Amino acid sequence: MKKRIIAIVIARMSSTRLPGKVLIDICGRPMLGHIVDRLRRVKSIDEIVLATTNKNEDKPLIEFAKREKIKSFAYKGDPEDVVNRIRKTAERFYADIIVNVNGDCPLINPSTIENLIQALIMHNAERALTSQVNGRRHEGVDIFTLRAWQKVDENSTKSYQRQNTTGCLHERPDILRTVEIEDEPIFYELNHRIWVDTPADLNFIREIYKRLYKPGEIVDLRKVIRLLQKEPELMEINSYVRQKKLQDKSKKIVFRADASREVGMGHIMRCLALAQQLQEYHFCGVNFVTKSSNGVVDMIRERGFGVKVLPQGISKNDELNEVVNFSQDYGADRIILDLKGNI
Repeated sequence: MKKRIIAIVIARMSSTRLPGKVLIDICGRPMLGHIVDRLRRVKSIDEIVLATTNKNEDKPLIEFAKREKIKSFAYKGDPEDVVNRIRKTAERFYADIIVNVNGDCPLINPSTIENLIQALIMHNAERALTSQVNGRRHEGVDIFTLRAWQKVDENSTKSYQRQNTTGCLHERPDILRTVEIEDEPIFYELNHRIWVDTPADLNFIREIYKRLYKPGEIVDLRKVIRLLQKEPELMEINSYVRQKKLQDKSKKIVFRADASREVGMGHIMRCLALAQQLQEYHFCGVNFVTKSSNGVVDMIRERGFGVKVLPQGISKNDELNEVVNFSQDYGADRIILDLKGNI
């Protein structure tokens, strides 16, 4: 009897370091669109399902799925519980085999995914992944049977394990029968991050797509590797970004700073430099509150940060309330003030 194979694309709009990244434009198509295009080239996949939440902020993802003519699942539980979200999605769509796909990896390779699916079936395994060579294996996709994922759910007892698709397997790899296959040799020559967590990562991926993407086609990962070997300076765009580890915790920071002819640009530029360090090295999400001009606001947004603009004539008391309320709504852990005077 043929196994029903479901690709589950895990996506939310509330990424800490780069909010809304999954729908950000890359060469005229949302990042998720490029992922869907690649999954459509995997012959064994019967259905592509976008697994998100029922939060209002994730409604654009449901609309995206409708436009793409793929299924979606709006999980009603804890938005941070990725493990159970995948399980409920797989059970809802009667999956026998789950292809777990991260929504921020726009260069997954279709033939590798197909080979992993066939290896799982052939070896009657519970999980399939590419073998590790020099610390590298194919990123952004993992293959499981439904029963295997139910085991993952049952064994993910800590909060950080439930927030990561394979958290408990890093600590207990023995709970599943796993088959490993060798990927194409050229893929092991890739020694650079190709997923999108920060604005620097996005800039890197956009440069890759700018050079290699043709509408109606997908960017061949082999060509990406050859391009990076030919133009290694491209890797400098995001080479300094630190990868978040399993137990690293994200933080949210609000900066309150202004720039004007009277106070100069020093406050904003200092805060932007610190914000970039916090974002790319310490997994922080960043928003600004400012009374600056449109040009300064545009500059902040171009750096990948959110901005709330205060009116110029706002009273000190109203300003304080606006900063506090905005920070509470954002879920900020810290507020950093860099002002000439006091609020």
